[in-house]
Amino acid sequence: MNSLSRALWVAATLVATCTWGGMAHAVTGPEMAQLLNARYNSQADVCVIEFPAYFCSGVLLRGQPANHAAEFWQHEAVAQALGAESMAYVRKDLGPQQMSDPSGFVLANVLNAIGEGKPYTVLCAYPIAWPVPAERAPSGCGAPALRDDEPDLSSCSAAGVHDAQHWLAHYAGEDRDPARQCSFSTRTPQAFNAALQAHVEAAEAPERLTQIQVGNWAADEPARLAVQALYYDAARPGALLAAQRDQRDYHAATGDWLPVLRLDLTDAQHLPFGFDLREQLYVGYTVAADLNARYNDESSACRATHPAFQCNGVLIRSNEATTAFHAWDPSPASIRYNGVSFSYLRKDVGMTTLVFNRPYGFVFRELQAPTAHPVTLRCTYPYDAGTSAAPNDACTFKQKCEDLGVTTVDAWLSRYANSIHGSCAFPSTAAGFQLSIDVRKALPAHANLWNEIMIGAWPEGIPEQLPLEAFFYPRGSTGLAGAQFIQRDYYTVTGRFLPIIQMDLAAAAGQPVFTYDPTSQGVSTTQVHSQRFYGPPLAPNRGAASER
Repeated sequence: MNSLSRALWVAATLVATCTWGGMAHAVTGPEMAQLLNARYNSQADVCVIEFPAYFCSGVLLRGQPANHAAEFWQHEAVAQALGAESMAYVRKDLGPQQMSDPSGFVLANVLNAIGEGKPYTVLCAYPIAWPVPAERAPSGCGAPALRDDEPDLSSCSAAGVHDAQHWLAHYAGEDRDPARQCSFSTRTPQAFNAALQAHVEAAEAPERLTQIQVGNWAADEPARLAVQALYYDAARPGALLAAQRDQRDYHAATGDWLPVLRLDLTDAQHLPFGFDLREQLYVGYTVAADLNARYNDESSACRATHPAFQCNGVLIRSNEATTAFHAWDPSPASIRYNGVSFSYLRKDVGMTTLVFNRPYGFVFRELQAPTAHPVTLRCTYPYDAGTSAAPNDACTFKQKCEDLGVTTVDAWLSRYANSIHGSCAFPSTAAGFQLSIDVRKALPAHANLWNEIMIGAWPEGIPEQLPLEAFFYPRGSTGLAGAQFIQRDYYTVTGRFLPIIQMDLAAAAGQPVFTYDPTSQGVSTTQVHSQRFYGPPLAPNRGAASER
């Protein structure tokens, strides 16, 4: 039985007995992070009695250059010429490690891949990562292409290098030029362990990694690639968006979602992989579902006595998309009269027109949701009250309804039926807030018009502390570009992702008002420096503003 056949037999046995972790589609995002952290911390010398360590321990990473244009599973020109990809092998015991690329993907270990019917071939190992040129012998290992019944294609044996000490001597004799190093075999535990030992003892710069050459996969069949996750470096600007773009592309091509994980190889607890649901593109589906549930909930109060806005309905603010200010900051006028204008959407409110037809903006969570900086709903106007003209307090310049004795629908109608924009301000109590909705029901001819909800002004420059939930644009509008601008601005300032949700206030009965489309997100990379994972330059290669 040859080595590949033995590996297939072992993998099949492990699948049958359920003794190893599954692929990305069989585990959750947190479980995948836990699985990869366990592999990173494993220091096995051998796997299942006779296989090299990479079969079950360590993590294989393929970095993606900043602003890469092609899908991550496509092979670049050098890989096409070599018939192989260069991948980084990271493990706790290999010393300081650093990926230079801002994002990339994680390849399953060999046993996982075989068990899932997605095998790949590991061709050779270099103790020191380096950019293998297209001219390097086939597959970048310095020998002919490998078949299972042929000798392996590593180059150290031919150079008389059989262990770490011989490799170090050979490397020193080549002026420590990574381009002149020989590659170790990956077919035996002893040879692969020698590569790892040589890496540690070579004491190269921390960003140097152990490199493995992996035979090319079928680039036209991404679902056949043994990819388990996507990763990004949280310290690199634009890295999350790059990983999300790869997540979107893979879903579009295969119908499956890969988890996006944070990668920090300097983590003091040696847990370099982390998962955050809020960073996944697919979280938008959950957000849209929550918005629809709140929109359709017509309860007049929360927990019997608390106002409805604490738990239902949807608070939105239409604003400008501009470099002059951040959309989520209150305007100077809003600060002056202590009121930031929002609209409150709910099925029984009937509103179908946005403020001044501004086709984009942001959404606040229900106000009972926990947040670092809670905001306060101060008062409510059933229709636009023109608060931008308020000389002082936005909730008193037209008087308070309770001070005028306007505490019923009839009392309001008798006073404002013919001047709906001159309404007094309803209080933020459960009864007062519901009354602001009930008076609208009495005037169905004006149901499409927006209301005006006054939220107390908050400090500027605290986007990560606000109860922001999403950005929106109306269906059929030109607002997507504006929503994407605000989304990218929010990411640039906070490093966090919030989804863009499409809104259809004229949706037919039974149809969702809020929907999510991952392809509508402003997922794009910014200019990020990238040296791949090779580290410092190599030694010479001897062989080759408006109203808000």
